[in-house]
Amino acid sequence: MAALGGGRIEPAQLRGHPLVLNFWATWCAPCKEELPAFEQVYRQYQDQGLVVLAISIDDTATTAQIHRYVDEGNPRVGPYTFPVGRDRDQSVARLYRLTGVPETFFVDPDGVVRVIHPGVLAEPEIRSALPAILPVILGTP
Repeated sequence: MAALGGGRIEPAQLRGHPLVLNFWATWCAPCKEELPAFEQVYRQYQDQGLVVLAISIDDTATTAQIHRYVDEGNPRVGPYTFPVGRDRDQSVARLYRLTGVPETFFVDPDGVVRVIHPGVLAEPEIRSALPAILPVILGTP
């Protein structure tokens, strides 16, 4: 899939890192609710290797529109700093059998999907799923 900043991002390239894949779209009101929580979690754990990858499934929005959306961010957290990909052809969505947006996949460093959460996630719910992919960092066995 295309990386918003240029180049390509493939989830398989992120193997070895705990990964939170969040599928979203600019037209999705619930997505706007949860992206600030992902930003806060990303800022806290990125130095420990956590990757939050927000994958836009927009098919009609331009790259510039998506860029503006990400750069504007949210008044609470400012611009979004996590990596953003664009899955215009829905190939990654098909790979993960996406059922709608928002939908989030928590993937361990071995590439195993440990938690799937359809619908909006609040920050406490995101944090409660992290031990499945960050056990050493979060101090759980």
